[in-house]
Amino acid sequence: MKLLFKPFKILFILLTIILLIPLIILGLLWRPVNPPSDYNEQAISVQTVISESIDDFLENEEDREPLSLSVNAQAINTEIRNQLLQQMEANEESQYLINQEPVFIQGVWVDMKKDTINITMGVHVDTSILIFKTRLLLSFEIVDTEGVIVLRLKKLTIGNLPLAWSSRFANSIYKRLAGEDLETMIQDQIGTLGEFSLKDRTLKIDLRNLAKEVPEHEELIVILVDLIYSEDLLSLGINKNNDEFAFGLTINLDKLEDKTLPLVIPEHLKINNEVELELFLKTQIDLDESKLITTLLNNKPEFRLSSLDINRVLDYFVRTNMEETLNNNLAEFNIYQDYEFIVGNPYLEIENNLASVNVPVILSSPTGGSFTTMVKLTASVSVENEDLILEIDSLRMGELTLDNEFINQIMAAFPVENEFITGTKFVLTDFSNYFDQFGLQFKNLTFDNSDLVLEYEVEGLSDALDSITNNPNISPVVLDKIEDVLEDIENEDKINELVDLIESLPEEERETLFNELQAALENLFEN
Repeated sequence: MKLLFKPFKILFILLTIILLIPLIILGLLWRPVNPPSDYNEQAISVQTVISESIDDFLENEEDREPLSLSVNAQAINTEIRNQLLQQMEANEESQYLINQEPVFIQGVWVDMKKDTINITMGVHVDTSILIFKTRLLLSFEIVDTEGVIVLRLKKLTIGNLPLAWSSRFANSIYKRLAGEDLETMIQDQIGTLGEFSLKDRTLKIDLRNLAKEVPEHEELIVILVDLIYSEDLLSLGINKNNDEFAFGLTINLDKLEDKTLPLVIPEHLKINNEVELELFLKTQIDLDESKLITTLLNNKPEFRLSSLDINRVLDYFVRTNMEETLNNNLAEFNIYQDYEFIVGNPYLEIENNLASVNVPVILSSPTGGSFTTMVKLTASVSVENEDLILEIDSLRMGELTLDNEFINQIMAAFPVENEFITGTKFVLTDFSNYFDQFGLQFKNLTFDNSDLVLEYEVEGLSDALDSITNNPNISPVVLDKIEDVLEDIENEDKINELVDLIESLPEEERETLFNELQAALENLFEN
């Protein structure tokens, strides 16, 4: 008899197991949750946290510290909830934030622990028999890798059922229960903030994507994010702040600060139009008696522009190519809300035979605080065709030094529409043409301490000397020496002999020679 009932006993056990497995699974999946008690309260927004942190940084000018942002869970939850209300047409008054029968979502919220962030979604499913209550819990470890914040999945739980070890099955289980794709649903909740992969168990948040919020400056912001990471200017993570964990971000902008006072051209020294520019340049090259000997006859004609002189010219070219609305700045734009990013007028600094183009940069707050730095661009100076070219070789900003490759990138992305700037070149268009009227042709550009030295040759000098060889007002000895020079105009020894002879003449005779030579060169020095 026992043998007769044994198969039934085995069958009963199998049936019991088959019936219990779904019940066990359902029991494990059952996990009612409630949003945080302050979930429906409007906490201080993330934007406000950012604004207050930037204001504190900008206003603390005397003892500058790194820019620090700290956002707690309540602020993040408020932001998530507001985004869901906006993007999903959610119902703010209902107990369910999102109602997509038979699935009802109570909300999405976060809580944080050291180096870990937990994301919870409360879900109710109407099974017709009962409202099945569960939660989806994702626990991430934060890994920061140069501009991409990777949240690596440590835990994936539906109800009380841990599924991180079998994330490939989690999608099908949830789809069978809720009727929708789990990975797609999570990605929809995250939106453009990041990219979720159930297969890789990662949520990637690329800070470069934040640039898409400011499309007109997207390329520039992406470059700046790359710069921040390459130069170790940013650190982030979850830290304990006032007995609660918060997401913290620190930007070491203090490393970039430079309080060097920029050069400002006084109003009375500014060149305002073409006529004033020509008069200024003529004044620089106009030759008096002493200069005639040392510049025309010694075959080394040159004139010098001091740092102030060249910056007066540079200032004129910048303002000529500038929009009137820019308040005498090269560029002005809002980088975030009402925080203004100002790029001042560049100026040239010559020191120890090296030139740098200095560009003042200011980040200012609507409350009055500001952060200043000076972008110092090491430059080579040359003449191409008729243009004076300042070409950037390297960049220094505070403690930071960058090479030409980065400069090319940032200049290409820089929001300045200005003929004065072409790639990494500052171009003073048709600069040498201003000297054509004086009969001068440039040969070379050099630096001497803080001066820019422009070497040139004078057209028609031989003709001018030849025209006075028969002048009865000039000493025959001098005329003979002039003819000797004309036979070999490139011979420096003969030129030096003529210079020495002229300098030894009596003052009256020397003045006569100057007058005759000046008359012969009047086309070069006409008033």
